[in-house]
Amino acid sequence: MGENNCVWGRITGNATRMDGTGGTPGLKSEGVWYQVGAQRSIAPNWFVGVAGAYENRTIRSDEKRQRIEGDRLLVGWFAIPHVPSRPCHNPGTLSYGRYALTRLHACRIVGTPARSAVR
Repeated sequence: MGENNCVWGRITGNATRMDGTGGTPGLKSEGVWYQVGAQRSIAPNWFVGVAGAYENRTIRSDEKRQRIEGDRLLVGWFAIPHVPSRPCHNPGTLSYGRYALTRLHACRIVGTPARSAVR
């Protein structure tokens, strides 16, 4: 087995929807990942490569709101000599993210605190 030049890509996603049953109205979860990468030989037994990914995420709820939206960008690179007995590499990464979070609660009875739980 040995190293070769290569290019790859992948797209993954999810979609989740629920109705208003069980006293918990609404939910929407959408997301998609785009991932690509490449590796190239630059000299005998030397390879360089780069990979990148972009994520778009949306999560919504209701009964007076709860919303998360976001974008994320990831980039990585490496230079590596292919010596099976001594793996060595020089990686680097760069990332950027933007998210917006809204969480509003409306109390039906004045003086009753809003409640939330993490499970």
